Amino acid sequence: MIGVAVSWLASSLLHRADRLQEFEKIVEGLHKMVVVVDRNYTYLIANRAFLQYCGKRREDVIGRHVGEVMGLEVFRDTIKEHLDDCFSGKFVQYEMTHRYPKLGERELMIE
Repeated sequence: MIGVAVSWLASSLLHRADRLQEFEKIVEGLHKMVVVVDRNYTYLIANRAFLQYCGKRREDVIGRHVGEVMGLEVFRDTIKEHLDDCFSGKFVQYEMTHRYPKLGERELMIE
């Protein structure tokens, strides 16, 4: 019985990973910034547009905490509250200003 449960869990996790990879392929070519963050506030996906705006490489973002990438103050004061709302099932849309190293200050609409 335990073997069946472990097999089912492994199969389920592989299916999820496949779906995440498919989604990543879709958003990679978009001109809008797209990221996927898990409940631990860790980046799972960051498309090319996001990486270019941030001036970062994929390996500097994926697996990192949002506070590491966007700054702890920005995470704590702006982003965390909205992510928590999103994780609770609410539709989230807000505007914020963020300073990017190479691009300077930009107004962002986040959905």
